[in-house]
Amino acid sequence: MTTSTTPTSALTSILSSLTNGGASASGTSASGALITTGQINVSQLVSQLMLIQSQPLTQLQGQEAKVKSTLSAYGQEQSALSTLQGAANALALPSAFQAAGE
Repeated sequence: MTTSTTPTSALTSILSSLTNGGASASGTSASGALITTGQINVSQLVSQLMLIQSQPLTQLQGQEAKVKSTLSAYGQEQSALSTLQGAANALALPSAFQAAGE
C-alpha cells in the first residue's frame, strides 16, 4: 500500500502550521477534521496551497520533458539511418567500384 499525503491531510498540516505560534485551541470535530482557532498567515497559506496544487503540473512537465527527449533521440536515429541508406545506395551502383580514369 502506497503512503502519500492526500490534499486534505496536506491542508490540515498547513493550517496547523500556520496557526498563531501553536497557542491556539485545537480539537477534533464529529467528522474527525482538525479545528483550529487563531490568526492565520494568509500569504503563507496561499503560497503553500499553490505549491500543493502545482505538484501534478510539475510531474506532467517532467514526463513531457522525457517524451520530448525520447522523440529527439528517435529523430537523430532516423537521420543517421537515412545517411547510412544513402551510403548503401551509392555502394550499390556499379560506378562505385570502377577505377578512376577508366
